[in-house]
Amino acid sequence: MSRSSTVHARSVCLLTPHRRSYNAILSFTDAEWILDTFELLPEGVQPQITVEELIDCEKVVRNDARVQKLAKDVGEFFYYLNHTK
Repeated sequence: MSRSSTVHARSVCLLTPHRRSYNAILSFTDAEWILDTFELLPEGVQPQITVEELIDCEKVVRNDARVQKLAKDVGEFFYYLNHTK
């Protein structure tokens, strides 16, 4: 019988449209991520990120076809909102 081990991860994320931050705790057990908690942080609390992390993130995101499509879709949506009044 194999023993499964659990790995825990903590993530603080910022949702820019709302300018609010959340603290997420996840568990990885049996090849599956499970969201344990997703907590809204007090207003004004921002996640810390280093310049290096930001640059690395930007490289990954800019090269992801899914992100490129979403950005295009969002851009077209906001263009439509601003030009159909």
